[in-house]
Amino acid sequence: MEVDLFLSMWEEAQDLTGRLVYATELFDTTTVTRMLEHFQILLEGIVAAPDQHLSSLPCLDETEQRQLLRNGTS
Repeated sequence: MEVDLFLSMWEEAQDLTGRLVYATELFDTTTVTRMLEHFQILLEGIVAAPDQHLSSLPCLDETEQRQLLRNGTS
């Protein structure tokens, strides 16, 4: 399958399993890993607060949030 970025997810018993396919010409491993970490933070936020609007859910870790806030006030 030739795609730029493709995520598929499915449920197995009590687990959610996924597969990410990406074009190595466009994305390096570090970038894809960071994107997956952000997605995991978002999923954890959904589980913790399922009634929240998507825009109010977290997707950055604490260090990234502090850095963003610090850079935003410069």
